[in-house]
Amino acid sequence: DMLTGRKATFEGDIFIDATFEGDIAAWGGAPFRVGREPRSPEEPHAGHIYYDRANDRILPGSTGKGDKRIPSYAILLAVKDYGPGADKTIPQPPFYDKENYTRTPPWEKTWAYLYGRFPGGKFEINQHPQGSNLPGINYDYPTASWKRRDEIAERYKWHALGYLYYIQTELGLKNIGLAEDEYRDNGNVPPQLYVREARRIMGHVLMNESDVWKARERLRPDSIAIGDYPMDSHAVQPKTDWDSPDMGEGEFWLVNYTPWYQVPFGILLPLRLRNVLVATAVSATHVAYGTLRMEPVRMNMGQAAGAAAALALRYDTEPKRIPSRLVQEVLLRYGVYLYWFPDVTAETRGFRAIQYLAARGYFPEERFEPEKMLTRADAARWLAHRLRQGNPSLQYARPALPYADLPEDHPARRAVELLIAAGIIQPEETQFRPDAPISRGLFAQWLVGVMVKLGQWEPAPAQQARYLDVTVTPFAECTARGPGCYLVQLQDMTERRHLEQQLRQALKMEAIGRLAGGMAHEFNNLLTVINGYAEFVLEALPPTEAVRGDVQQIRKAGERAADLTRRLLAFSRRQPQQLALLNLNEVADGMARMVRRLIGESVTLELKLAPDLGQIRADMAQVEQMLLNLVTNACDAMPEGGRLTLATENVVLEGHEPLAAGEIAPGRYVALAVSDTGPGIPREYRERVFEKFGQVEAASNGQKFSTGLGLTFCRLAVEAHGGRIGVESEVGRGSAFWFTLPRKGPMAR
Repeated sequence: DMLTGRKATFEGDIFIDATFEGDIAAWGGAPFRVGREPRSPEEPHAGHIYYDRANDRILPGSTGKGDKRIPSYAILLAVKDYGPGADKTIPQPPFYDKENYTRTPPWEKTWAYLYGRFPGGKFEINQHPQGSNLPGINYDYPTASWKRRDEIAERYKWHALGYLYYIQTELGLKNIGLAEDEYRDNGNVPPQLYVREARRIMGHVLMNESDVWKARERLRPDSIAIGDYPMDSHAVQPKTDWDSPDMGEGEFWLVNYTPWYQVPFGILLPLRLRNVLVATAVSATHVAYGTLRMEPVRMNMGQAAGAAAALALRYDTEPKRIPSRLVQEVLLRYGVYLYWFPDVTAETRGFRAIQYLAARGYFPEERFEPEKMLTRADAARWLAHRLRQGNPSLQYARPALPYADLPEDHPARRAVELLIAAGIIQPEETQFRPDAPISRGLFAQWLVGVMVKLGQWEPAPAQQARYLDVTVTPFAECTARGPGCYLVQLQDMTERRHLEQQLRQALKMEAIGRLAGGMAHEFNNLLTVINGYAEFVLEALPPTEAVRGDVQQIRKAGERAADLTRRLLAFSRRQPQQLALLNLNEVADGMARMVRRLIGESVTLELKLAPDLGQIRADMAQVEQMLLNLVTNACDAMPEGGRLTLATENVVLEGHEPLAAGEIAPGRYVALAVSDTGPGIPREYRERVFEKFGQVEAASNGQKFSTGLGLTFCRLAVEAHGGRIGVESEVGRGSAFWFTLPRKGPMAR
C-alpha cells in the first residue's frame, strides 16, 4: 500500500488492469512509456509542438523532440444555473490567483455552456488552456506514491474551484454554483482526478498516429472496438504567448487526421506478463492514445478485456493465446462494432456476419446497403479487394478473359482477372453477367477460395458416409386420395453408429487388456523366481567361475522380460502410473542421443524443439516407451534411408460445442510429433494403425505388416494421461505420428 506501507499478496488466474495509471501491469514488470515520442514519418504531430487548430498547421518553434512531459489533468466540476437572484458563491479557495483565469472566455462562449450541458440544467466545466487545466504540476504523477498523487489531485481541485470562484465573482455570475445533487458525499466536487494520460503499458501491438489516420489502409482483423474521436492532447506547458494561435505547447486536436478506426486486440496484451490484460493504459504512442483515452473506447476495451479473461479461464490458457476471433464472437453477441458502416446497426439482419467479414477486409465500400441484391460484379470486386489486402505482394499474369460482357474499361474486369488467375473463378461460359445477382452457393464457393488463398480456411477432407434410419408408413389421412401416399421419416444415425463402434472397440480393447494383464501377472510371478535364483547363484559363484558369465546372461534376459511384463501390465492398466513434471524437449533430446547410434548414416535425424515448451505431468517410463515405439516404427518405414524429425510445440485447443466421444477438452497442451519420409500409409489403413496386431499395408510395395502392440500401447498411454494421438500421412510423402498431453504447472502470478 503506497499510502500506509503495508504489503499484501493478491493471487488470481487472470488480472485486468483498468487503472488510469497502469499500476497493476507496471507492478508486475510490464514495460511502459511516459511522455511523448519524438516526431517521425509515422508520427508527424509527435514531440514538442505548437499547433494552430484553425489552420491545421504546426507553428514555428516546434522542435518535435520527445520528452517526459504529459498533458494537464483536471477536476471536471458539475455546475448548475440556479437562476436570477440566486447566490451560490463559494468561499475563496486556497492558492486562488485571478491571473490564472483572466484569459478565459465569457460564460456564454465557454466549452461548458456550448458543449458541456447534461440533464438537469447542469454543465461540465472543462475549460482550457486557462480554466480547469494547470499544466506542468503532474509530470511525476504516473509513477508517484499515492500520497504524492493525492497532493497533486488536491492542487487540481483548488484550481478548478478557483475558476468557479472567478466566474462567480469576476464575471458576476453568482447564480452558477456547484450542482447540489452531484457528489453529495464529497462536498459536490468529483472525488477522482481526471487523468488524461499516465503510463502507457507496452503490449504485443503498439498503435501509433499513422495507424489512426491511415486506418482505411491498415486493416485490423483482430479488431475489438472502433473509435472516431479526434486524436487530441491538452497542453503540457502553460501558455505564455497570447498572441500566438496555439493553445499551449503540446495541445492539438487532429480532427482532419482521425477517421473512424479499428482498435486491435494486441494493445490490451502487455509484454512480459502472462495473465494480465490492460483495459485503459493501453499500448499506444502519446498521439494515438489521445483518441483511445476517450470514455466510449475505454468502455469497449474494458468489455473486450473481460471477454478475453473469461475465455482464458475457460480454456485454462494465457490471454495472449486466445485467438482474437473468439473474443470477437463474444463481443458481437452484445452488439459491439468491429467495423463501421453508417447503414448497419446491431439490429441489421446478419450483423454479426457482416461485422466479422468486414473486419477482415471483404467489403471495400463505405456503405454496405444490406438489403441490396449482391451482383456478380460486386462479389468479384469485394473478394479481389480482400485478396489484395491480405497479400499485397500478390503478382499475376493477366489471363485471357472469355467474357464478352466485361470490356477493358469495366470496373469489375481487373477483379475478375485476379480471381481467375488465382484459380478462384473457373471460367466456363462466354458471359460473366456482371449485373446479375449471384447465387449464395457460388458466392460461398468464391469466398472460401479467397480464404484458402489467405490461409484463413483449411479445406476439410472428403465427407464421410452418413447413416440414416428410414421409416416409411402409410399416411392414413390421404388414403382416400389414392394409393402411394406415405409418411417418410429420416433420422441421422451417424453419431450413434460412431458411438456404437467406439463402444465395441472399447470392449474389445478391455477384453484383450484383461487377457494381457492376466498373462503378464502370471509371467511376472515366474520371472520373480527366475531372477531371484539367478541373483542367488551369482552371489554363490566366485568371480573366476567360468559359468558366471552364463548366469549373468540369464539375469539380463530375465530383466528384459520383466521390462516387457511391466509394459504389458501398463497396457492392461494394472500398473500404477508414476507421475512427475516432465519436459518433452528433454525426453526427445535424450531419445535422439540414443537412436543416433542405432539408425546408421542412411537416416538423417532432425530436432525441431520449441524453446518455451511447457511441462507435462506424466509417467517418464511410459512417455519414453511411447517415443521409442514411434521412432522405431518411423525408422522401419525407411529401410533405404530418409529423414526422421522430432518436433515439439505448445498448442491451444479451442472448442464451443459439447465434446464428442474420444475428443479432449479445450485448453493448453504440449504436442510432440515423429515424422518420417517413408512411403506413407494409404487412407483406408490409417484408422487401423492403433489396433492391436492389425494388418497395415505399406504404400510403396503393397506389403502388409503387423502393428503389434507398440502403437496400441501409445494410444492407451496417451489417453490415460488425458491426451490424444493421431497420424497424418500422404502416400509417397511420409507419415507423422503425433500426440498431445495436457500442459501443467501454475501460471505466473
